[in-house]
Order: sequence, then structure tokens, then C-alpha cells
Amino acid sequence: MVTKQRRAARARASAQTNVEIISISETTLAAFAVARVALALLLLGGVIVRGSGDQSLDEALVTWLFIAAAAVGVVHGMYLLWNRSRNIPLGNPTPWIAILIDSLIAIGSMIVVDAESTPLGWLALLVPVVETAVLVGVIPGALVWLGLSIAFLSLRLSGLEGDVGSSTLSLAIQQVVAVFLVSGPAALLTDGTRHRINNLADARRDADQMVDRLRRIADSARAMSKETSAEGVLMEMSSSAVTLGFERADVVTRTGDEPWRQLCVHSNGVEAGPPASLLTEDFTSDGIISIEESHADAPQLLHDYNLSSGHAIRINDSSGADQYALRAWSRHRAALEGEVRALELLVNHAREVFRTSRLLEEAQSHADQLLNEVRHDGLTGLANRSFVLETLEQRIAEGARMAILFLDLDGFKELNDSYGHRAGDAALQIVAGRLSDAMRSGSLAGRMGGDEFIALIPVTAFESLELLDQFAKKLETSVSAPMVAFGNEVTLGVSIGVALHAPGIGADQLISLADTAMYVAKRSGGGVRFSDQSATELAS
Repeated sequence: MVTKQRRAARARASAQTNVEIISISETTLAAFAVARVALALLLLGGVIVRGSGDQSLDEALVTWLFIAAAAVGVVHGMYLLWNRSRNIPLGNPTPWIAILIDSLIAIGSMIVVDAESTPLGWLALLVPVVETAVLVGVIPGALVWLGLSIAFLSLRLSGLEGDVGSSTLSLAIQQVVAVFLVSGPAALLTDGTRHRINNLADARRDADQMVDRLRRIADSARAMSKETSAEGVLMEMSSSAVTLGFERADVVTRTGDEPWRQLCVHSNGVEAGPPASLLTEDFTSDGIISIEESHADAPQLLHDYNLSSGHAIRINDSSGADQYALRAWSRHRAALEGEVRALELLVNHAREVFRTSRLLEEAQSHADQLLNEVRHDGLTGLANRSFVLETLEQRIAEGARMAILFLDLDGFKELNDSYGHRAGDAALQIVAGRLSDAMRSGSLAGRMGGDEFIALIPVTAFESLELLDQFAKKLETSVSAPMVAFGNEVTLGVSIGVALHAPGIGADQLISLADTAMYVAKRSGGGVRFSDQSATELAS
């Protein structure tokens, strides 16, 4: 359904804009071909009008030499003009052959047609001279002028010019031919020069546009390099595609063999776009895939969205689980070749930045995972002892007033002895879940080791210390509720010690106060117990 265009190799092979070099050699060759044909036909016509008559052997040989030169000139000139009409490069590997033919035709025209006294005469001699000056050089042109003058004088002195005079009709014909010889080549040269100037203007305009696109791509590359996430890189790339001249650009993605879905979109007046499956289902390589409204196999939905062309290029290969692609759409016209090349260049930059961003994200994720493993208990997933102490010290240093709840399970040793360590581990995990569910905002639950747990709770989470006391008692009820541990229904008690932070008390000392209160509660048969300092504050 979709026409695939491979532009990447051509873009890499040509790193600069293909600006046509100004040269008038092709036009010049065509102009001389026109003059050659005109003079040759004039020479052949003069020979036919003049007739053979009573000629000596030398005269006959010279006449046939002129006829041969004229015939070759007609064939050669018409061949060049035919090739030019078909835009085939003319080339000029042997300019001296053409100069020799034009020289013979010029002398023959002056001798046979008796044109030395008319404008046609000096124009006929001027053709090979100018041709030599243009194609070879000024000095060779002067030498050709000198040679033609000597050859013409020699033939005149030898009496080979004949008796045909220049009648009024002959002069008129020669005048018309002279005008044609001037106006024809001049028109060709003027048209060729205008064509080259227009080409130069177009090339300059294309070059300016490409420079502007390259500047935009450079700005986009700098912006993408500052993004801290791979998704940010994709969004910046999509936005930059619109600045390159496309009316809509989107990034689509899929995981595995799932359908493509749209990740982000930027638009300049195009609200809705084709489904994410258009173009992306045809990826066979990293090359660009294009579709235009003019294609016979263009889908109707391209027209339904008022779009004229679309281009898609993959951002990463298909080896990964997640695939990404950029699509750019043009409205009312087909995208210019410069825009498509700029789009490829933009994606090439984005690929490198995107790959680096993904590597950084993966490295950060791995580092976070390692840090999480270092800070958390492997069995329950709660914060471990060192992370609890680190967090408590940080909160105290920040001036936060913290309440410490120190929990110790009652009957855990008996559970292990009766049902085994797997049941004990399952019970610890259930208790950890209940403790985590009870935490308030800004709180931290941790495992101190064995069957001991701890909770760090900001005092500001409660409107009064009485509410904190109620919270601790609800936590006791929650933890003590019956549970099924590794297929065994068991019930564990819990002793909770509570300590409130006060000025001058460090993290270790605060935990010690809560631990002491917990042991007082355990000796009393469980329940909640505030430390002496905290109990006094609670009572007041």
C-alpha cells in the first residue's frame, strides 16, 4: 500500500546542497551549431546555384572540399541541436575539428557566394574565430583569424572565387542570413544565461532553506541533549519536526507485538491525525517510508485528514522490547526533498541522544534498585535498621518532631517452634503489610531485626497526643488480629513502646526510650506504653 523511498544512503553520499555550477559551454556549443548549419546550408545553396560550369581540376577539388565541409557541418550541427532538445549533454572532446569545419564553411561561403563585401562575409569569418576564442583561448582565436585571412587572400589571388556577383537578391538573402546568424546564437546564449541565473537563484533559495533547517536541527539537538528523560527527547524531536516545515508530527510506540499507539504529538493547525498503524506497519529497516496523496495506492484516510503526504522513520531498532517511530505529515502539498532530508538528519541526532538517555535511565533504575535493596529488609520490604536511623537523624536535623513506635511480637518464638520458620516468615510479612497500611503521610515503617518493628511518625500528623495514643492502640489491634501463616491460622500479640522527641534527644536515644517502654509493656502483658518522658507530656 505504501511507497517506500530509501533516501538515507543518498543523503549520506551528498553532505552539501547540489548547486549547479554556472557554465555556458552547452549553450555556446548549441549557438555555434546553429551558425554552422546556417552557413553550411548557405554554402550548399551557393554551390547549387552556381553550378559546376567549366572548372579546372583545382577548382573542382576546392569546390568539393567546401561541399564536404558543408555536409559535415550540417550533420554535426543538427546532431548537437537534436541532443540539446532531448537534454543530452553535448560535450566537446575535439573542438579543433569543429573549428576546422567552420573555417572551411566560412571561406567557402565567401568564395562561392561572393559574400566578402557584405555583412555575411565578416560574420562568416567571425564564427570560427569566436568559437576558437571561447572553446580554446584568445591567442588561438587570433591565430585562426590570421590563418583564415591568409587562406582567403590566397584563394582570391588564385582566381577561384568565380564570376558570380552580388545581385540585389543575393545581397538581401545574405543580409537575412547575417541577421539570423546574429539573432539565433544571441537568443540561445541569452536564454541559456537566463536559465542558468534562474537555476542559481533556485539553488541559492534551496541553500538558504537548508541552512535554516540545519540551524533548527542544531537548536533541537542542543535542546534534546538537555532533556533528562528519553520521553523528553522524543517530545522535543516531535516539536522540532513541525519547525522544519511539516504541519503535524507525532511519536508512536509499541511494546513487543502489541498495536502501535501514539505517545506524543505536535501540530500546526492539524487537530486530528491518521491512526498510529499507518506507515509504521511497513517498517523493514531504518530507512524512511513515505506516502503521498498523488499515489494510486494512497489510502482514503490520508485524504480524510486533509493531508497530502506522510513520512515515518524508526527511532530505535526492533531488537528492544519497546519500539519508537517519528511520523511527519504535510498538508496541501507534498513535502519538499529538503524537508525530508532534514527530517532524517533530525532523527539521526535524536537516535543518539535517545539511546544515551535510555542508557542513563536504565543505569539510574539499576542504581535505585540497588539503593532500595541496601535500605530495605529483604523479607518484609520495610526499611531496615540503618535506613531507619538515617531517616530519623535527618528528620531531627530538619527540626521535625517525631514519635517513635517500637513493636515487638508476642508469641513469635512459639509460632516458629510449632509451625517452622516458613510460617514465621509468612507471619512477619503479614505484620509488615498491616504496619505499612496503617502509616500516615510522612511516616516510615521499618524492621529492626527478628520480630521487632518500628514506625517513625510526625507528631504533626495528629491534632493531639491523645489521638496518637488512639492510633497506637488501633495499630495494636490490627497487628494482633488472627492471620493465616503458611496455611496455619495463628494469632500473635504485640507490645508497643512510644517515645516523643524532645530537644537534646538524639536518634539513638529516642529509639532507646521507645525500646525501654516496649519492654515495660511486654512485662505488663503487652499493649501500648509511653516512655516516662512522653507519658508526662501526654498527661499534661
